[in-house]
Amino acid sequence: GGVLVRVISAGQAPKPRLTVQPETSQIFRGDTVTLTCDIQGEGWRYTWQCGDEQHNSDEEEFKITVQFKQSCKCKGCRESFCSEWSDAETLTDSSDTINIQSVSHTASTVETTQSQYKPKVTVKPQSSVFTGDTVTLICDVRWSTGRTIYWYKNFKRIKAGSETETLREVRVSGGGRYACSVENKTALSQGVMLTVEGQPKPVVRVQPDGRVFRGQTVTLTCDIQDTDVTNWSYTWNKDDSEIHVSQSQEYRISSVSESHTGNYSCTGRETGGSRYSHTSDKVTLTVSGSSEAHALITGVIVALSVAFLLIFFLALLWCCKHNKGLSHLFKSA
Repeated sequence: GGVLVRVISAGQAPKPRLTVQPETSQIFRGDTVTLTCDIQGEGWRYTWQCGDEQHNSDEEEFKITVQFKQSCKCKGCRESFCSEWSDAETLTDSSDTINIQSVSHTASTVETTQSQYKPKVTVKPQSSVFTGDTVTLICDVRWSTGRTIYWYKNFKRIKAGSETETLREVRVSGGGRYACSVENKTALSQGVMLTVEGQPKPVVRVQPDGRVFRGQTVTLTCDIQDTDVTNWSYTWNKDDSEIHVSQSQEYRISSVSESHTGNYSCTGRETGGSRYSHTSDKVTLTVSGSSEAHALITGVIVALSVAFLLIFFLALLWCCKHNKGLSHLFKSA
């Protein structure tokens, strides 16, 4: 029994200490507060939970813009081992001043004022986009208001603006969790995750080859990789003109003719979504005369080559015999 107690004691999870800067009396609504998660030891990856939002970081410090009533707590993990949650620090709205009060772990959840409507963020065209796309964030407040809308990204206030926020030519760094609130209102919307990844570029593959003969079957394949899109609609172009749209990544020409000679490229569009791939580099397909004619020409060339070699060999043999006869005459003389 004693051994078991020692094992449990040795593996007991540490409890972090959560501190807040600056001092309580110096914090006002809209200020940025620094939360520090102090855990014994090194190599921790920290998880911060403020209200119903979570954020992961390798840093023990986390900055948050104080705008609404909520509680924050933290924990740390390294490999498969995690600490306990810290006691929560609750940001409470008292007049124009934000007061910080410590609460126990069991009382860590603090509800926003129920009498206030909680705004809702929507993303158009969708929450997963490619670099270069334009994204519109809409803060639905259900009533016509001239009040300023505050926008947040990953818990930090990034802008005071209107109900519509447009992100043009978005980059990978533009991804994150977005939320909004209304001026002089403490309720914060649920966060919406915007994911931005690089726009993929397809590669066109040709089977059997880029140079074929009339009557052969050619298969062009549009290969798109490095993306979370699972269903594509493929658009094929020949000499920059659209010729075929399909859910299949393969474009098959069962019996090619010289008219199929040209430069082929493809583009992918997300099925049921708004994302497009880049257009692939062009691949040239060249169609020559029929394979039967090619075989006939090849046969004639081979026959002529054999005949030439045979004539050459016979001429060489005749020369050898002729030279021997002359040598014999000179010796007799």
